[in-house]
Amino acid sequence: PLAYWTLEDTFDYITKYQVPHHPLHATGYPSIGDAKDTIQVPSDGSVKYMQGQWVGDKTEWLGYGLERKGRFVGLQNKDGTSKTECGIHVEGAEKTFDRDIWPDGCGVESLD
Repeated sequence: PLAYWTLEDTFDYITKYQVPHHPLHATGYPSIGDAKDTIQVPSDGSVKYMQGQWVGDKTEWLGYGLERKGRFVGLQNKDGTSKTECGIHVEGAEKTFDRDIWPDGCGVESLD
């Protein structure tokens, strides 16, 4: 069952059957989340999965429990623990990060 697949199993399947995958894998992102809280792993982007081939040390992505490494970086839950899930974005969230990814005139909209 898919539930037992590792991230490596997934990439092996992608390679074997030439399944389209997210183009950011080729630029160093193992797990794709929100643009504002997802980073390359490692941060220099030296590990990539491109055209069915690994570039760099794939264990940076495929080690045990690393499937979501690079996601929710620097985010904390209200109790101070590190976030592991995104949750719902609220107004002001775009101002809580050290990098501005919002195009001019864009941002989180209030649902009031």
